[in-house]
Amino acid sequence: SVVYTHRMTQNIVLHAALHARLRAHARTLTYAPFFHSAGLNALTTPSFHYGASVFVMQEWDTREAFRLLSDPDVGITHTVGVPTTYILLAQLPEFREAAFPTLEVAGVGAAPVPRPLLETWDRKNVRLSQSYGMTEAFSVAFCPPELAHEKIGSAGHPLMHVELRIGDSAGRELPRGVRGEILVRGPGVTPGYWRNPEATAAAFTADGWLRSGDAGFITADGTLYVVDRIKDMYISGGENVYPAEIEDVIDSFEEVSQSAVIGIPDPRWGEVGCAFVQLRQGRTLTEAQGIGRCRERLAHFKAPRFLQFIEQLPLSPQGKVLKHELRRLLTQGRYWNAAVLP
Repeated sequence: SVVYTHRMTQNIVLHAALHARLRAHARTLTYAPFFHSAGLNALTTPSFHYGASVFVMQEWDTREAFRLLSDPDVGITHTVGVPTTYILLAQLPEFREAAFPTLEVAGVGAAPVPRPLLETWDRKNVRLSQSYGMTEAFSVAFCPPELAHEKIGSAGHPLMHVELRIGDSAGRELPRGVRGEILVRGPGVTPGYWRNPEATAAAFTADGWLRSGDAGFITADGTLYVVDRIKDMYISGGENVYPAEIEDVIDSFEEVSQSAVIGIPDPRWGEVGCAFVQLRQGRTLTEAQGIGRCRERLAHFKAPRFLQFIEQLPLSPQGKVLKHELRRLLTQGRYWNAAVLP
């Protein structure tokens, strides 16, 4: 369990006010559960401090969320979701003619955001503002709407009082532009884990930086780009492969609703990519077609070796794809290439 302090909560409220333009007359729509840090901290707690209105959905309903966001009489000004929620909204038939006249800030985070999704909402004049944080340090970086188009695909700049750097496996700082682990320091960082000194010690570098477990890089102007979870990276033929880059390509196919890529053992290359693909209703795509398109746009070692079509990707209550569940399905022999697993 992550320890939270009053200072961390104050930090979250301050960041929401300064960077998300929250105010007393704001109207926030939330559909993340309150037992999750995103549901509680993203906009709900700051809204309580301001006396603003919070509309709470008991469970995710795509059409109801769409109705609330697009209805000018409801007047939703702020919302925060994960990529899946925005994908589902954009795939509704009525999205094509929709407008979101009162929506000022539409935040997205918790997972790498496919570039095609950002561009889809951008065409609706809604700049999805990417953010970066975690339970241990909730508000770290944010890309405001006015910069979302200019810095598409980024998580923006560090928020006030937040220090960021990219470290190697030992926590040593890497140069700008080099990929490594995102390290965080500041008043919004947890002091550790409840009654678990071993986990607390492992979570911090020797000089006090929190290890995020996420891979990313920082550009020369200080903009943060989140690449993927380090644990989701796999090594194929000696090369590091980040699944988010492959998912970005597959998600751009017009037949595809959403995808998730995992690394699986291979006797020749060490690991290869296996993509689970959820198709849009009424659309078809073959494994050969999907892999062929990937090879046209990706280096050969990055293109997935297998495509598995799945009716519904397994999701957490927050809407994040559960990759450990995909590995379990393969291990149980639910898909034809399960034999490659030990």
